[in-house]
Amino acid sequence: KSYDSDTGEILLQSSPSIVYGNSGQIVLETGATNEGDSGSVVVRTGDSTSQQAGQIHISNGISDLSQGAELVLKSGASLSQSGGDINIASGDGHYTAGNILINGGISHYQVGSEIRIVSGYSQHKNSGVVTILTAEADGGGSSSGDLNLATGSASTANSGD
Repeated sequence: KSYDSDTGEILLQSSPSIVYGNSGQIVLETGATNEGDSGSVVVRTGDSTSQQAGQIHISNGISDLSQGAELVLKSGASLSQSGGDINIASGDGHYTAGNILINGGISHYQVGSEIRIVSGYSQHKNSGVVTILTAEADGGGSSSGDLNLATGSASTANSGD
């Protein structure tokens, strides 16, 4: 705790592998239970009253001579009920709410990233629904947001359909 300067830093890292082999793995996991909910894992920055609250970055390291590592964000499965949701929401704002940006990666020599939105598969019922919509606007004289769908331009060939 500090009243007039920065507080300390916590660094959690495995040891590097200098010549051959893999570096260590870090596992952050709650315990299992038979009669209740298992514990939660919370990653959160502190609040700030006069500046911007801290950022949270989740990223993989750079692969020099191999394919880049996969970043997996997956909700929990259930053996008897519905699986868990993944809820991605931007921050509320007094003037403007935060944006949600999904960007594909850049390729310097081949094709850029594919972004795919696919509904879920079902063995016994209908597959899931894909819904894209803009929210309602309540202010006087306001209209709901536009829905834009466009392909990028191409400098030496046709743009996409």
